[in-house]
Amino acid sequence: MTLSLEFIRDEHRNIAQVLKALDNLARDNAELAKQANSDLFASMLYYLRVYPYAVHHPKEERHLFPAVAARDAGARAAVATLHKEHAEGYALLQRIETAAAEAGSEGELARLKGAIFAYVEHEYRHMEREEREILPVAEQVLAPEALLAIRRTFAVHADPVFSENIQAGFDALYRHIIKKR
Repeated sequence: MTLSLEFIRDEHRNIAQVLKALDNLARDNAELAKQANSDLFASMLYYLRVYPYAVHHPKEERHLFPAVAARDAGARAAVATLHKEHAEGYALLQRIETAAAEAGSEGELARLKGAIFAYVEHEYRHMEREEREILPVAEQVLAPEALLAIRRTFAVHADPVFSENIQAGFDALYRHIIKKR
């Protein structure tokens, strides 16, 4: 295993921890009803909206996916599927946000719960596909220089539209979410 791709796996593990906290919350009806409009729930959704979609996925889409697809024709279908899954995941997350805003009755709470479960399942499946179908291929087909470039890209968490302290903020938010669950 190459260290270059451990940054991606680390990011997946962090995202998975927040997904687990969200899933656990959805499994407890009383707690979900209580937390649906809380700061903690809003923090989870914020983390899941911004970190994967503004930081993590763009790095994959701009650097990892094209490099792998260029070197391995068999990976092109997986890359196309992963691009599609990024968009589907965002749409599922928006369903959670809409359902949370409307969660007042038991029926609306059930809709929120269903939206959470659909999103969490989708994201786990998506990360598993990346780790099964892309990362091993990348480790096999990319030259050391390409792997080093990807390592540098994933090591630098800041996106040009964010300040250089974005990772510190996400780390603090992540610790807050995990501590509260």
